[in-house]
Amino acid sequence: MPKWLWFSITALVLTVLVMLPILPVIQQTPEKNSGMFLYTAQQMVEGKKLYKEVWDHKPPLIFAINSLGLILGKGSLWGIWGIQFLFCFLVVFLILVTLNRFFSAFTAAFSVVCAMAALMMVNHGGNYSENYGLLFQAGVFWLALHAGKTYRKTGRLYLAAGVLAGLAFMLKQNLIGFGLALGIYLILREIFRKTPHQWQDVLGLVSGFGLTMLLFFGYFYLRGVFVDFWDAAFRYNLAYTRLGLLERINASLDVVEMLSTIPPFTLAMAAWLSALLLICWQFSSAAAGLLRRRNLPVVMIAVGIAWFLSALLVERVTTSGAAGFGLLQWLSAIGGLLLAVAGATEGRLRWMGHLAGWLESLNPPLKPEVIPLVGVAVLWFPIDILMVSLSGRTYVYYLIALVPVTAFLLGILAHILVDQAGQRSSPMRLVASSLMVIVMAAPMISFFNSLKPGSDHQIDASVQAILDHSNPGDTVLTWGSQPLINFLTDRPQPSRYIHSWFFFTDHYALVQRQAELLESLIKKKPTLILDTKDPDAPFVEDMQNCLYPSGSPPGILGQVFDYICRSYILIDTVGPEKWPLYQYEG
Repeated sequence: MPKWLWFSITALVLTVLVMLPILPVIQQTPEKNSGMFLYTAQQMVEGKKLYKEVWDHKPPLIFAINSLGLILGKGSLWGIWGIQFLFCFLVVFLILVTLNRFFSAFTAAFSVVCAMAALMMVNHGGNYSENYGLLFQAGVFWLALHAGKTYRKTGRLYLAAGVLAGLAFMLKQNLIGFGLALGIYLILREIFRKTPHQWQDVLGLVSGFGLTMLLFFGYFYLRGVFVDFWDAAFRYNLAYTRLGLLERINASLDVVEMLSTIPPFTLAMAAWLSALLLICWQFSSAAAGLLRRRNLPVVMIAVGIAWFLSALLVERVTTSGAAGFGLLQWLSAIGGLLLAVAGATEGRLRWMGHLAGWLESLNPPLKPEVIPLVGVAVLWFPIDILMVSLSGRTYVYYLIALVPVTAFLLGILAHILVDQAGQRSSPMRLVASSLMVIVMAAPMISFFNSLKPGSDHQIDASVQAILDHSNPGDTVLTWGSQPLINFLTDRPQPSRYIHSWFFFTDHYALVQRQAELLESLIKKKPTLILDTKDPDAPFVEDMQNCLYPSGSPPGILGQVFDYICRSYILIDTVGPEKWPLYQYEG
């Protein structure tokens, strides 16, 4: 059987396993985040301008993909499901092809099966930005490693890789992790290259990314909505992800803890530690050469003292300070002190010479063609963890972004244990196969359990209630984060904001957005208001007395609630969760 056909069949089988549980006839109610994209796309298809007339803080490409899916599916979910299926198939195929360029077919299959097992466990309904970003990540990796194999016209390949990295960025900014890892690797490669520097690969990557940004920025500028685009996709997200140091550390640790509960990701963490050890081992001779430099102790003492003093003298990272910077100060001071002491003790202990001699005695464990794969993967995994934890929130579907790097790390691990095992390769293949079966057990149990058709009864009841009490063309305010209901009923929100979190997040334009909401309510007079009881966007509890659940609402939201209390009456409580439904009475 030709290898491409074997790869295609494997990719098709794995794609079916991932995509079958989210068939529209099986998963009859989309997930909440998917509903946000669907509603925004629906409004775009009907002619509204993104960010100007329908506002969400995600970059534009996720809405463009959903709009295309709705057009292809003629308003149904089948078009979006078909796009997801195609993307998933191409991701699996590309990863298989890429890994097989370096490792055996068995290693490639083992890695991809385990990675898809991870995807099955964290997919949770699909249609996330992360789902579509997988293709761009896999594409960048394939182009980069293909460039490393050809050694000819690599600038063009890295230009294309930069374009794909830019597309991932325009899906969701924190999907740029692999692009950053690749860029850092290329820069380090050029710095330590013994031959004359050739920066065309770095320039190609940066140029491709810049070209993509230029095209998107130019598009929104020509449509007259660049200010709104920048405000939503960048300025708001900077405020949304504003965290202190300790919060970022805790968020990253939360991601690591979550990864440890999912077997394929746990294996990936072990593989990353192995890859880190291998890459350090590989360049042990270079480290030995650095240790033998005569002026190194003096440099260490100078840098250590400067580092120590700067840590003690600097009190703030920003004008407003940052939570947890005190911890960073002490860690930096201790690090600088240890560096200075290490440099000072070299003259008496001669520890650098002994360490350099030991490092020079080590034989490089990696073949030259595998070094780029291992080097990039070592950088990629921790960067992706940082990117995933950027907002401080740790939703399980965020881990979808780690699926490609998991595949490549497991490929490295399987290559070490199986491909390089020599006569022991057969027993090691048996071990790897058994491990693959164990890893697939939980996803397969979940797979069969998820094949039973079903829907969300609360959403179903809400949709039916709104259809019963409104007419086509009416506006309906769903208070909370459920624009999915507006999508399913084809009843738009009265304001351009797709959900109510924007009126509670402390940021630079809070009062302005609340005032815009109040103006929209007064002008458009939505027929219905549905309170979805979202804890992140609390609604008034007592309409007669207009009581807010806890203290005073932020900003001028009290004026919004005063208007609602004067103008709306409770007509029903909907669904098993008893969501209050209010009707306009003037």
